[in-house]
Amino acid sequence: MEKLTNKEFITPTVLIASVYAVLVSNFFMMAYRSVLDANWSFFTNNNSLANILALAFVLFIVILVLSIKYTEKIDSKILITIIIIITGLCGFVVTTFWTLEWFMLGFIVVALSIAYLTPCLSKLSTEMVGPEPEKDYYKLIFPISMILWIGISVLIFYFIENEYVWRFFYIISGVLNIAGSFMIYNV
Repeated sequence: MEKLTNKEFITPTVLIASVYAVLVSNFFMMAYRSVLDANWSFFTNNNSLANILALAFVLFIVILVLSIKYTEKIDSKILITIIIIITGLCGFVVTTFWTLEWFMLGFIVVALSIAYLTPCLSKLSTEMVGPEPEKDYYKLIFPISMILWIGISVLIFYFIENEYVWRFFYIISGVLNIAGSFMIYNV
């Protein structure tokens, strides 16, 4: 991967970090004290929950920086493995009862996976854009997938109270990840 200028490096990092800031703030709105009191959890107070979320955010930034700076070539096996992990976690959330422990584990793993996937998929979509008219539709793959992911995340964590509806959106995100893995495999 070619060297990036500071502006080229900082701009997407800040944009992606802001997505996680929205997720964290929405999760704080959802994790009020009655949830912690009703369901036994080792997250006994909001401070320990904030520490876990901060750790996930820091790990996300570290993996993102390493991925942008040191990923020389795209390894489709690693990309597919990470996409399967994200899809598996989406399926796990759909099929099981929600507890804070599993939710936070899933949150951290998905954050680290997306931190690796984001620069790789960005590079992949940039390389696939060519002068041929039949490749023009690849220009929108990455922006559309990011908008869909942001929209699904906001709906899951903020607006939706019916558990069947947010499980439906997790199924949608899982299907998108599976479709993305086939696209990467065929490149």
